[in-house]
Parts: sequence; C-alpha cells; structure tokens
Amino acid sequence: MRTDQHQQKIAFVDRRSFPRLPAAVGAARDWAARTLTQTGGTEEQAFTCALLVGELATNAVQHAAGETFEVTVWSSGAVDVRDGSFTKPEARSSGEEDEDGRGLQLVVGLSRHVELIQLSDGKIIRFWL
Repeated sequence: MRTDQHQQKIAFVDRRSFPRLPAAVGAARDWAARTLTQTGGTEEQAFTCALLVGELATNAVQHAAGETFEVTVWSSGAVDVRDGSFTKPEARSSGEEDEDGRGLQLVVGLSRHVELIQLSDGKIIRFWL
C-alpha cells in the first residue's frame, strides 16, 4: 500500500457519515455502491465497491476511535473510508479456520490502487476501482 497521494485528479461526488456501530456497515456498503452506480459506475464496480467498503467499514467499527466513520465517493471511481484511528492497517496472514484478517488483502487485491492518507484526527484509506 502506498502512503503518498495519487496524482490523478478526482472530483467529489458525495460523502456520508455513519455511526461506528456494526449495524452501520451494511448501510455504508449499500450507500457507496448505489452512489457509485448513480455516477456511471458499472454493476461490477458497484459490487466490488460494496465489498471493499464493507471490509474497511468493519475495520473502522472494530478498531477506530470516535463515534462515526465516513465514506466518500469520487467521480473517478475512487472511494474513501475515513476513521479516527492513527494506526496504519497491516495485511495479516490468516489460516483457513480464521474468521477475519483478510480485509486489507481483499482491498489491495480487488482495487487498482490503494493509498493511506494520514490526517490530524485519523486516516483515510482510499481505493480506486
């Protein structure tokens, strides 16, 4: 995962905050996929977007600080998940019986590019479809 900002210009589409609760993961996933589709994204991109937002939102709910996390959709097919954690996510090895630990691997494997943007109040994980 690169930690510098991607050079491609992107235009803002929409942003929404969600409560940092397990029940909000599905709402964030569905909102991001629907928003991407409304801006011209394909059904395949929307499916991938939903999966990756679900993984990153789950990480935000389980590991971040604060009461909310935020999802932003950009016109270029970039999607941000912002949370209140300063910890850089690390890909982990997971055994066949493990129920978690594969989220970041999915994000890296299914997106064209992933970047970490450190902020004064947390971080953004941006992936490009």
